[in-house]
Amino acid sequence: MHTFELNKMIESHEPQAVIDALFDQAYHAKDWETNHNALTKGDRMVMSVTTFLGEICNGGFDQYFWNDAGDFSFDAAEALEAISAPEYRELLTRAMSLFPDGGPSTDRLTRQDQLEVVRSSSEGDVWEQLETAFCQRYHNDREELTRKLFDYIREHPDVFSD
Repeated sequence: MHTFELNKMIESHEPQAVIDALFDQAYHAKDWETNHNALTKGDRMVMSVTTFLGEICNGGFDQYFWNDAGDFSFDAAEALEAISAPEYRELLTRAMSLFPDGGPSTDRLTRQDQLEVVRSSSEGDVWEQLETAFCQRYHNDREELTRKLFDYIREHPDVFSD
């Protein structure tokens, strides 16, 4: 999407509609499954934050890292910091730190093998603790998080350009 088109959308649409349009464009128009670099920085940001939130809300950290959304975990951590959501970044990086080899692989099959190690070696129910903290925060400020992502989009439309 060109910066001009994005700016017009920002002026005329609700924040969630802008986020959804950018997500859909990135998801359907790019060859991201085989090459994440086919996505712009903005594409990766919207995809990584949106899939992070969706997967955690739907099935927790286990589901997030099991599915292809986990391919973007490092992008999600960077994006959460960029949009001023450090509490969510902290939860994600704590979950990432449980993985062997310095963090989760960006390759899904390798990460699934790593996830088996995490499951067998974690003491206590670490996922449950992280998910509880996530849910408490998310249900209290879901709209605020959407606003933060939208504000970033509005302030940095150039990172979404082809």
